[in-house]
Amino acid sequence: MSDTLPRITHINVGEGAKAEVIVQPEAEEFQYMKTKGSGDSAYPLTVFCPKCSTTHEFNEKTGSWRQKWLVEPTDLFFTIRYEWEAGEAYAVCERCGLDLREEFVHGSEREQKEKVEEIHSISVQGVVYRDGGFLIPLEAYKKSIRAGMKWKCDILASVSGQNYRIRWPDYSNVENIESKDGFIHINRKWWKNRHH
Repeated sequence: MSDTLPRITHINVGEGAKAEVIVQPEAEEFQYMKTKGSGDSAYPLTVFCPKCSTTHEFNEKTGSWRQKWLVEPTDLFFTIRYEWEAGEAYAVCERCGLDLREEFVHGSEREQKEKVEEIHSISVQGVVYRDGGFLIPLEAYKKSIRAGMKWKCDILASVSGQNYRIRWPDYSNVENIESKDGFIHINRKWWKNRHH
């Protein structure tokens, strides 16, 4: 009678197996990208933390929070673990500890974010005034957006000897920007004199 027991195979961390064949498991997808207007927006495929994720922005005109038009992949935090209570599993964010059974209200931490904005700021170089707004070199804009993703802080610019400030939600809102010949144009109305 032949031996019918399968042979034991060593499997490294990150590998999978089908019978005696080592395979690379497919990477789990947490989000997908979909075109929305003139850009791409990230959509979650699984549970994410609404508190750690920056899916909303404050609208100064209405004085309320609204969902961002374009959500970047880096805006979503999938830092979720599961715990048990009375025999039922529930999700908790490993990063901030939010119990996802509770509703998170955007804006409940606005005061804390404003304090962070007062401490941190980003200066943009090469800004000029033209056509009723400020023109920012495209590369400088991209660099400031990358830096701003961490702090969501005010952006500072010096134009013709005057210092100006723009809030992060206004600076990063695609509805407020226009691409012109290698520059990003943002209307003057979004900028405030730095001393005001």
